[in-house]
Amino acid sequence: MTGRRRTAARLVAGLGACLLAAGCASIPSSSPPQIISETPPRATEPAAEGDIRYDGIAPRPGEQPEDIVRDFLRVAGSYERDHARARAYLTQRGSRTWKADIRTVVLEDPPYLLVQDGGSIVQMSAQQRGRVEADGSYIAARAPYPYTFRLAKVNGEWRIENPPEGLLIEANTFAAAFRSYNVYFLDSTRTKVVPDPRWFAAPREALPSRLVTAIEQGPSQWLAGAVRSDLEDATLQINVVQEGGRVKVYLSGRGVGSADTLSDGAFAQLVWTLNQLGVGGVEVYIDGREVRPVRAPNRFEQRLSDWRGFDPEGLPASTPARFIRDGAVWTTADAPLPGPAGRPGYGATA
Repeated sequence: MTGRRRTAARLVAGLGACLLAAGCASIPSSSPPQIISETPPRATEPAAEGDIRYDGIAPRPGEQPEDIVRDFLRVAGSYERDHARARAYLTQRGSRTWKADIRTVVLEDPPYLLVQDGGSIVQMSAQQRGRVEADGSYIAARAPYPYTFRLAKVNGEWRIENPPEGLLIEANTFAAAFRSYNVYFLDSTRTKVVPDPRWFAAPREALPSRLVTAIEQGPSQWLAGAVRSDLEDATLQINVVQEGGRVKVYLSGRGVGSADTLSDGAFAQLVWTLNQLGVGGVEVYIDGREVRPVRAPNRFEQRLSDWRGFDPEGLPASTPARFIRDGAVWTTADAPLPGPAGRPGYGATA
């Protein structure tokens, strides 16, 4: 086999694996293809509690309106004590009405600020790179992002009266403050897990509960309708309990489990999702009753090694390959895929 033919074979096999892993048969194919050129940079280390990066940022006596607004944006990545560092730049009313967790808008660069009316107005001009919704899903969306800050004096010091809903955070701060984790759902056959990337700025002890809640709330808009969940009727009763190297997940919900068992798919979703936090084992309780998976009725604690068969990257030897021909997707049976992806005008590139 020549070098060119070997390369082509690898490309064909790789494309086949990619298409199958993505569950092409179950993902809606009627929308036009989109090129997503940017995703948020992945941080390498989790932020420490009481992050010292923000220790030097605090309101100073006599601080001017432009600096008040700029510092408010700089500490947006500090989630400790309900964003206490950012709230220090707000009036009492502004802090009370601020909905910090409704979404996060990621700004491309430090914004341009124009002070007006003697300091009571600061006009911001910025470029939005994307946003993180309340469920942690990231949406790339470039757009102008203007905002008018109103300031008032409190005990002789400038403070912000009308913070925008959610967080405004610069891209470099976002990379340091947020962490990416996969929330796992099931493919159409309920035999493989499918990763749904989410972004969270939260202390490590809060992450197990945040991730389980994200499973309950369902997939992001990009995967809605293409994946399944065996925990769609579940509700987290209390925060996930961490004991040493294992966690206990307390659920309730009609139809979640029956007798003393829970579906294999539900266990696979929980174990694959929580394993990212270094969890050694997962125990599940429904309405206070400890349950076991259908496939292993004699063991309560489940580990990732028990659920390797749900690996989203695992492919059987019989997996068919696909390749691109004139912008359309063809199979190695020398036939185009059915539907829009198999038509020449589809414009597929990889």
